[in-house]
Amino acid sequence: MARIVAYLTKRGRHAPVADAGNYCRTRAKLLEGALRELSNTVALEAQELAKSNWLWKGLNAKLIDGFTFKMPDTPENLHEYPQHTAQKPWAWLSNSSCLRCYIVG
Repeated sequence: MARIVAYLTKRGRHAPVADAGNYCRTRAKLLEGALRELSNTVALEAQELAKSNWLWKGLNAKLIDGFTFKMPDTPENLHEYPQHTAQKPWAWLSNSSCLRCYIVG
């Protein structure tokens, strides 16, 4: 986020607030299925709109995005996403991570 703010500011363009808190709170309100559907829709649309000269040596480019997040240790979450064996039981917030691969072109 800091790189985007610096890049836009240097070019005299409006930059978003560096605090990612609003983004994180908004993302937390989205259901897992909605995030999956949104990701798939964006990836498919990007692939359909990609121009042939975007290909790298005739191959599709891959974009990999990942992030980590914390989620509350509710019984429902623990059932669906068990704690890592190295984590203390009922730590209140479990660490989790997400990785997504997009094919463009």
